[in-house]
Amino acid sequence: MKRKLALGIVLLAIASSCFGASDASEAAPSGKEAKIRALLRRTGSARMAVQMIDQMIATFRQTMPEVPGAFWDEFRNEVRTEDLEAMIVPIYDRHYEESDIQALLDFFDTAAGRKMLKETPGILTESMDAGKKWGQGIAEKIIERLRKRGYKTNA
Repeated sequence: MKRKLALGIVLLAIASSCFGASDASEAAPSGKEAKIRALLRRTGSARMAVQMIDQMIATFRQTMPEVPGAFWDEFRNEVRTEDLEAMIVPIYDRHYEESDIQALLDFFDTAAGRKMLKETPGILTESMDAGKKWGQGIAEKIIERLRKRGYKTNA
C-alpha cells in the first residue's frame, strides 16, 4: 500500500503540478469528491490545463495567421476548466480511496510536498528535453543502420 501511495504521489505530481500549487491553507474539505477537487486545485491541474490550451491556441494562431485574433480570444474565453475537472474527478474516484486522497492532501501540506510541487515543473521540462535528445539519438542510429543495410529513408 505504501509503494502504491508513493507511486501515486509521484504520478500525481508529474501529471498535475506542472504549474505550481495553490494556497495550501484552504480549509480541509469533507467528502471524497470535495477532497479530489481540493487535490486538483492544490496541485495546479487547472492552471496546467489552461497553459496547454493557451499553447494549442498559440500554435493555431501561427499556422492560421489569416484567422483574426478576436476569433481565438473569443474561443479561449469559452474554455472552462470546470468541464475538465468534472471529467477528471470520476477518474480519481475510481483509482483512489478517500484515505489515499487525504494522504495526498496531507503530503502536499508538508515541506517536501510543497517542494515537489514547486520543483516538478522544472524537472518535467528538463526531463522532456532529455527524453527528446535521447529519442533523437535513437532515431539517428536507426536511420544510420537502415542506410548501412541498403534501405532508403526519407530522413
